[in-house]
Amino acid sequence: VRAPHHPPRARDRSMYETHTKNTYQEFKKFSNALLAARFFNVFVPLLALILVVGLALLIINHNVSVLIGELIGCAIAVPMCFIMNKVRVKRVYDSNRAVRNETYKILFNEDALEVKSQNFNLTIPYKDLHKIIETKTNFYLMAAENQGVIIIKANCNKKLIDFIRSLS
Repeated sequence: VRAPHHPPRARDRSMYETHTKNTYQEFKKFSNALLAARFFNVFVPLLALILVVGLALLIINHNVSVLIGELIGCAIAVPMCFIMNKVRVKRVYDSNRAVRNETYKILFNEDALEVKSQNFNLTIPYKDLHKIIETKTNFYLMAAENQGVIIIKANCNKKLIDFIRSLS
C-alpha cells in the first residue's frame, strides 16, 4: 500500500520567509513612501511649471505680484497635500478591519511571493511586480501603483534583503 501523495506546502517550496504586522505606523510609512514618489514625479514638475510660467509673466508683463502669488500658493499647497494625505491614510487604515493589525507571513518562492494571513492568501509572481520601493526601514513590493506588500527590513536576514534588491 502506497502512502497518499500530498503536494508540497508553500513553506517547503519557499527560499525565504518573513513576517509583517500591518500596524498603523507601518501603513503610514507605506503611504508616505508612495506620496514621496508621487511628489517627486508629479508635484515637483508641476510646481516647476508654475514657477516658469510665473517667471515668464514677470519678464513679459513686469508684474511681480503674479510671481509672489504663485509662490504663496505653492507654499500653501505643498503642506496641504501632506495634511490631506495624513487624514486619508488614517481613514483608509481604520476602514479596513480585515487587515488592520493583521500579521502576514510572506514566503519568497522561486518565481513568486506568497502573502498569507488569517483572512487571505495571495500569490504575486515576481514578473507581475509593478515596482519595488526601498526606504531605510522597509521594502514595498508593489503589485500596482497603489497596492503593495510591506516588508520590514528588521524582520529579514541579509540574504533575503539581497534577494529583494535583485528583483528590481
